[in-house]
Amino acid sequence: MTSKLIIGGLFCIIFVMHMVFTKNEYNKGRCYTKPFLMPLLSIYYIASVAQVNKFIVMALVFGFMGDMFLMWPEMKNNFVLGLVAFLIGHLCYVLLFLQGISFVKDIPVWFYLIIIIYIMVAFVVMKKLTMYLGNMKIPTYIYMAVILLMSFASLARIWVIGMSIWFFLPFIGSLLFLCSDAMLGFYTFKGKFKNGNIYIMLTYVLAQSLIVGGYLY
Repeated sequence: MTSKLIIGGLFCIIFVMHMVFTKNEYNKGRCYTKPFLMPLLSIYYIASVAQVNKFIVMALVFGFMGDMFLMWPEMKNNFVLGLVAFLIGHLCYVLLFLQGISFVKDIPVWFYLIIIIYIMVAFVVMKKLTMYLGNMKIPTYIYMAVILLMSFASLARIWVIGMSIWFFLPFIGSLLFLCSDAMLGFYTFKGKFKNGNIYIMLTYVLAQSLIVGGYLY
């Protein structure tokens, strides 16, 4: 219990420090704090559960890799490598959410109509962003499809575990991921906006934390 409190407290302190550094545009401080966030979250998760789920650990590892690449997105291929790392991380979460779900037995047919809402959201976002993507159109479309699948898979868990906190935490986390990645897309391709880095990082870390929090039982 003591070790969990120390790790969790350290994670919170470093996260707050990172947000302060981001607010003040102190890039050296951001570089010192950002690499610790996902590893600390991973350690906290491993220390908190009796049985470790490999997909959570893998998602956080690839999240860490994506964080590192996106610290210097201006370097050649770094943005693409970061995108690939986060894409694999989202696929890990898809596999995580689909564990224990039978698409035939557990999920009613009408539920799949909710996919239309996700498609509409993706259409609105991509309509505003596509003209700025250049040669990144196809990779961005693929990434968007995977993250939408990740969020839908988290929503589908309601038919297995019901409307409990263990459902809502990962689902809200998936929605925050959608927000974070959408903002990152506009920030990267369309142009920087006020406090963009703060909003992107805040929603991203909360997304990861909520998903992990939904499996601490």
